Amino acid sequence: MSDDERAIARLLAGTGLREDDQEWTQAVFEAIDRRASRSTPRWRPLSILVPIAAAAAAVLLLPRAGTIPAGEGLPLPVLGRIEVERLAAAPGLRGDDLHPGDTIRVRARLPAEGRSELWIYREARALVLRCAGAPQCERRAGMLAAEIRLDAPGTHQILVVTGPGGLPGPTGKLDDDVAAVIAAAGEVRLSESIEVR
Repeated sequence: MSDDERAIARLLAGTGLREDDQEWTQAVFEAIDRRASRSTPRWRPLSILVPIAAAAAAVLLLPRAGTIPAGEGLPLPVLGRIEVERLAAAPGLRGDDLHPGDTIRVRARLPAEGRSELWIYREARALVLRCAGAPQCERRAGMLAAEIRLDAPGTHQILVVTGPGGLPGPTGKLDDDVAAVIAAAGEVRLSESIEVR
C-alpha cells in the first residue's frame, strides 16, 4: 500500500466509514455532479467574447480601401469590379510598385443599362484619361478596357460613371465631376487608389 492509500485509509477509519461503503461512495459522486453542474467552464465566456472582439478589431483596424473623399468628405463605395494590370514597366525599374513610364490596362464590367465611361484622375485634380471613344479604349461584351502610360507620380483614381442618358462632361476635378454625375441621376463606381512613385 502506498503512502497516499495509507493516508486515505486512516482518514476513512476516523469517519467510521469503510472503503467499500456504497452510501458514502454515492454521496461523493453526487457532490461531484452537483459541483460540476453549478460551475461554468472558464472558456465559455471567452468563446462568446473572442468573435465579438475580432469583429470590433476588424471594423476599427481595416483600412477604408476603395473609398475616396467626394464632396463634403463623404466616401464613395466601391460598387463594382475594376481590374488594373501592369503591362509594361518603365525601363531600368524593378519591383511591384508602379512608376512613371509604366503602362497599365484597366478593365471594368459595365452595367447592363445606361451609358458608361471610364475616367482616370491623378491627385483628384487632373483627368488623365476619358474613355468615351478615345483610341486607347475598347468596349465589347459588357466590358470597357483601356491602356494608359502613366506619365507622372501621384495617386490615381479610376472611375466608371454611368448615366441613364447622357453624362455630364468631366471638368478634371474629381469631386466636382462625381457630384455632377450623381446630380444627373448617375452612378459612380471606383477602384482602390493606385500609387505611382
